[in-house]
Amino acid sequence: MIFGGNLENRVYSPGGGSNTPLLMTKSNLEEPFCDWISFTIDPIFLNDIVIFGVKSVELKNWNSYSVAFFTSSYVLIAYNPDRPELRLFLSFSSKALYSQKITFEDLIKWAIERKGKFTRIDLTKDDYRGRLNLDTILNKIKAGELVTRFRNFTVYENQEFSTIESGKIGMGKGAKTIYLGNLKKSNVIVRIYDKGAKEKVSYPWVRVEFQLRHEVADQYCNSNLLIDPETGEIKKTENSQKIITGDISERNFPSIANYYLRFLDVTRKLNESILHKRHWKISKFWRDFIGTDEKNSIGLPKYKAGLEDLREWATRSISGLNYLLEEAYGDDYKKQRKEEGKKKFEENTRYQNLLRDKQKYG
Repeated sequence: MIFGGNLENRVYSPGGGSNTPLLMTKSNLEEPFCDWISFTIDPIFLNDIVIFGVKSVELKNWNSYSVAFFTSSYVLIAYNPDRPELRLFLSFSSKALYSQKITFEDLIKWAIERKGKFTRIDLTKDDYRGRLNLDTILNKIKAGELVTRFRNFTVYENQEFSTIESGKIGMGKGAKTIYLGNLKKSNVIVRIYDKGAKEKVSYPWVRVEFQLRHEVADQYCNSNLLIDPETGEIKKTENSQKIITGDISERNFPSIANYYLRFLDVTRKLNESILHKRHWKISKFWRDFIGTDEKNSIGLPKYKAGLEDLREWATRSISGLNYLLEEAYGDDYKKQRKEEGKKKFEENTRYQNLLRDKQKYG
């Protein structure tokens, strides 16, 4: 997977905003990535957190920790000198991961070398090609046309946790956000939602997230694993030829995704009678989206350009055009460009957030 900061393979559409994908290649926007990770380390390594930046925003009374703050690279760090059993807690949101200068694999190794225990990891993959349709996915969930380790589903309105409907998988009674698993109790949940609607973009953008928590997150990042090459099933093991012992670069998205969730197409005999589910084939849309490339490993987010990236793109791509129009039309063009730019800025919450961060953090 990707770990942010590397935008060489990203191409933006000048007319469609900074997030509009113009070209799709194997190594750019659709590669799977870690969207969130949290872990604790031994507090004796407190001085080592300097690699994540200096203290920027202090938090008061955060959980059971007497000291908590965000660093200049947006990492949440918390500890309690009087309660070393709580360990040193670090949490990386998507923004924090994107801001790091190290790779995903090196971050995991950094934590393991400091006796890390992982508490959450979100494994994410985006679809920009219209392969995933939320209505189709919800209908298959209701009809039981899938193989999954979950029993229940819930659909929420715009990720605001206002329930639209819920039920048993395989017992069907415009999905917004579909959850598989119990949000409060499950160590693994799957979230499928229309990211494009949330970001208010014109192109298709559906996101699938596998959120691993507690011992499952720690097992995925930190323990010996056996991955069945046929089913993708992940087991904790002591004796096997297919053991992963901490080299996170061996992990891949298809294995974890197909272990927890596979959508199927009903297969019928010539007389139209339905075969047993074990004979059904994986749905083409899911197979195409998940992929089967064992090298399709997990990295950090790089789908979001920061302020400096936008500045570099504007300088490289449209500075010549601006120069031409300024020379041709002078102050009239400058005034018009500023007025139109202000309108666009006020309609774009992402641009507003980028400016706010620049003013706050420098």
